[in-house]
Amino acid sequence: MARDFNVAVVAVTVIAVVAAAYFLSEGTWVAPLVVLLASLLAVFSRR
Repeated sequence: MARDFNVAVVAVTVIAVVAAAYFLSEGTWVAPLVVLLASLLAVFSRR
């Protein structure tokens, strides 16, 4: 249960960060994709 909650929190955080990066970069997808890849790398390297 706690693990599912953690996964949900991470997913929501990643989505929020990607959305913020997209908004701040004024509609270009490069920055959000870099952020997304970096966060995925961090999540998988932590396991």
